[in-house]
Amino acid sequence: MSCRSLLLLWRLGEKCILKTGYLLGDTRYSDGSGPVSSSGIDKREQGGFVNLSHELSARVNLLARYSYRHVKTGLIRYDQNDVSGGFKYQYADKGSFSGSIGNSWQNFSVGGSTSNLIWSVGLLHDFDRFIVGLDAVALFVEDPRSVSMRQTTCSGKVEMPVSHGSVGINGSYSEYLRTLTGIMDRRQTAAGVNTRLELLPKVTTTIAVSGDHLSGPNIGDYPYHMTGTAALAYACNYDITLGLTYTYAIYRLQWDSSALAKKINRVAFELRKAF
Repeated sequence: MSCRSLLLLWRLGEKCILKTGYLLGDTRYSDGSGPVSSSGIDKREQGGFVNLSHELSARVNLLARYSYRHVKTGLIRYDQNDVSGGFKYQYADKGSFSGSIGNSWQNFSVGGSTSNLIWSVGLLHDFDRFIVGLDAVALFVEDPRSVSMRQTTCSGKVEMPVSHGSVGINGSYSEYLRTLTGIMDRRQTAAGVNTRLELLPKVTTTIAVSGDHLSGPNIGDYPYHMTGTAALAYACNYDITLGLTYTYAIYRLQWDSSALAKKINRVAFELRKAF
């Protein structure tokens, strides 16, 4: 997968911030069988977005967003327009509530058009000794097996600060809908634990372990997944960060049996620059 993006930030007075951006993406799943392989559907896309934030008061921010995507695959092409509006309310010094609602329109080269609600709600509160977050969201996500996939997720997390870092637990329930056909693809239940530690003033490490279970008509060959991730990040000068991540995943037919299990190792190197 390759992706190029451009982000510009504009300050419209003291209380308004406008963000504009352009995205160019190329996602390929190659197994030697062509643009539509058994590993996934190749996609090329380009588009842009506009985000507007207005500080209504010291505790209330109003948000508006518009985005456009043109997606081309080996099967079909489509244009997607998303419009949404929302708010963020700081109801306490260490607590906030946010929400947004909008609509997404997709026009396909074959198969007509669709219209779907997109929305999100979130609650975050710091109880000093631990932090609680609750979220629910409906949005479009990248899925290797589908031209267009809509995901609805309810999730929660609890994080506790420790010396030089934090530890946390999280869980979620998701449903995936193929928007072109309106057919439910699968359901996913997931849970995990994670820890983040500052080893040195510029060096941090993150370790996470998670597991999930898929159910529904299109769960694939392995409904049980277990994943472990270890990451190391070094903050350089000039807002440059170097990152190294190792991921080990096990896919199983049964949770308590390793027969015919598939194991995956991934190593990723990241160079990130903040402007």
